[in-house]
Amino acid sequence: MRGMAMRHMLRALIGGFVLLCGIAGTAMALEKTYEEIVEEGLAEAHIAFDNRDYALALDLLLPLGEGGSAEAQTMVGVMFRTGLLGMPDFDEAAAWFEAAADQDYPDALFNLGLMYFEQETAPFGIEVTEHSLRMAAFEQFSRAGARGHVQAQLYLGHMHAEGVGVVRDRIEAYKWYQVAAWQRSSLAVAARNRLAGDMTADQLDEAKRREMYYELQEILHFEGGLLAPVFANQV
Repeated sequence: MRGMAMRHMLRALIGGFVLLCGIAGTAMALEKTYEEIVEEGLAEAHIAFDNRDYALALDLLLPLGEGGSAEAQTMVGVMFRTGLLGMPDFDEAAAWFEAAADQDYPDALFNLGLMYFEQETAPFGIEVTEHSLRMAAFEQFSRAGARGHVQAQLYLGHMHAEGVGVVRDRIEAYKWYQVAAWQRSSLAVAARNRLAGDMTADQLDEAKRREMYYELQEILHFEGGLLAPVFANQV
């Protein structure tokens, strides 16, 4: 009964939430109520998902996704891509991932890149070849990796290390493996250590400089400040 009530509440709220409010305080109150309902709906959907009640999860997520929740859109995309609702539907999955990726949601960027990498779908308007799809995947992984997505960072390391979709660059590969290793990824640590065994001392020094520069850029991006480009080669 609670799930049914939540579904009706979500559809009623999100379907009719475009309101004109003359008083700023009223608008702020409505926005807060909307955010609270979305959070509650997502929590209910996660519970249904964990209980493998995918039909209920979808019913809860659809109005949230239609209302613009990137997290809901990504979860719906995962359900369609993996066939949790029956047969996989790659076109539907890609559409939901694209909607969330337009909001720079890291999980959506990664999943969309993964679909390109596995050749399950293609960006609109490109000549579809294995190389063009790998390049498209690399672009999405780069966007996700720059936003801290550890799996995307692992793929970036792999693609640079093996020359998949990009020119082979062990230094750049080491950098991305190290960035992922900072998030306590055991896979990244193992890949970084394997790669290091095939690199010269100069290559390792350059890779560590790039990784340090990247980390400094991230710190300054989130905490403010200025980083002089000279640090790229002088740290």
